Amino acid sequence: MDIKDKILNFVHKYPDTTFVDLSENIEGFNGDALMCISSLNIVLWAGMSEKAVRAITALVQGDKIKVEPTAPLTYLIDGKAIDLPPAQGLKVYKKEHWLPLVFNPIYEK
Repeated sequence: MDIKDKILNFVHKYPDTTFVDLSENIEGFNGDALMCISSLNIVLWAGMSEKAVRAITALVQGDKIKVEPTAPLTYLIDGKAIDLPPAQGLKVYKKEHWLPLVFNPIYEK
């Protein structure tokens, strides 16, 4: 099973999945890559493998999972967060901001 399938299965089994959940439960998820929206100066998560970045991107673009904003507290409860100010929505920031997200499944009709 490749990393994309592992992530999809995990999100279906555990809705409201965080990047922390994925990093602690999916083999091959962690690495040196950064997932961001560089045009907005928004960081989504750091410490991912390139394969994990590509897998999440493909799952979101393929309408297999959806991303939803969440409170920074969700990540603090998980024990990990990014040391940047939280983003207040999708807009351009002068300095980097962190957009805390959760992943949820999209069920086929």
